[in-house]
Amino acid sequence: MDALEPVIEHLQNHLAAYVGGGVVALVIVAVFRRLAVPILAKLLELAVYFAAMHAVVGTFVRVVNWFKGATAMKALKQNDLEAAPGWTTPYLEFWDRSQYFPSWLPYVEIGLAIAITAVVWHFRPVYFRPKEARKPASKGMPASKSHMSGSPLSKSMADKAAPYKSRQKGSRRGKGKRRR
Repeated sequence: MDALEPVIEHLQNHLAAYVGGGVVALVIVAVFRRLAVPILAKLLELAVYFAAMHAVVGTFVRVVNWFKGATAMKALKQNDLEAAPGWTTPYLEFWDRSQYFPSWLPYVEIGLAIAITAVVWHFRPVYFRPKEARKPASKGMPASKSHMSGSPLSKSMADKAAPYKSRQKGSRRGKGKRRR
């Protein structure tokens, strides 16, 4: 819980700014929800991937640090367990570059974050729903009975028209063996 004290203190000092920003953000999301909700969902997905990547990199660095210390000749000669190079990454305060050792590790994580973003954007692009067109209200009949949507007559007409639809130009059906 000690690690969260700076975050809690910061939130208490800037509470009004966060509440005002939250209200403005909610209004923007409510007005532009067709665009904002998919973008927010994609950002949440990326945040989960980044957190997993940060945990994997931190664990990998700690394992490599232990292995390098445990297999160093200095450790074998002197029976010294402090031969490890001291490589580490912060788990919670990832923005503080002074806690990374070696100093190039934050750049590796930034590169991995860029690669993850590119892969996610390529394989799972943001999908914006098209605005649904409103159907005009029919004057005499309810919408369920208009155009005889569920009548047996319309089904039999569709069955009779099916073989002709397969012979249309550019259609893939009707090529090869004929089904009986």
